[in-house]
Amino acid sequence: MSDEESQEKKYAYLSSSKQHVVFLGPPTDRPDIEGFTSVADTKKESFFKKFIAYTKKNPFVLAGFGVCFYAFFQGLKATRRKDNVMINRMMGLRAASGAFIITALCLGNLYHEGKLFPQSKIEEEIDMQKRLANVYFMAKKRKMEAESGENIQI
Repeated sequence: MSDEESQEKKYAYLSSSKQHVVFLGPPTDRPDIEGFTSVADTKKESFFKKFIAYTKKNPFVLAGFGVCFYAFFQGLKATRRKDNVMINRMMGLRAASGAFIITALCLGNLYHEGKLFPQSKIEEEIDMQKRLANVYFMAKKRKMEAESGENIQI
């Protein structure tokens, strides 16, 4: 069999079960996995979309940065007026907003990891059943595709 014939072949036949197997293509094709985004896909998002998504995930960090910037610019204005009391207040507000930002980051990450408010055993069991049902559904779909020899869109 020549190289041209083997490259033209789109199907492989397994002698033991006579199953029809479709070649997926060159290794540059990435599989589509539900719930997974690769690094290449995340780079396609614009900065504004990433910023909005992060703000929705952890809104207190943005509020903390707002207070920090407010304190910084009010401190600059007080420095021009040579108002030492206001300068010290704004310095303290900047330090407090920095502590708030760090606390909000830590608590937000713990919350989204599920460590801050752990799930009950019932919720964990429901999540496990959903995952198993999804795996069963995908296996059934692949079996139907293999039997019919074509891709099934559901």
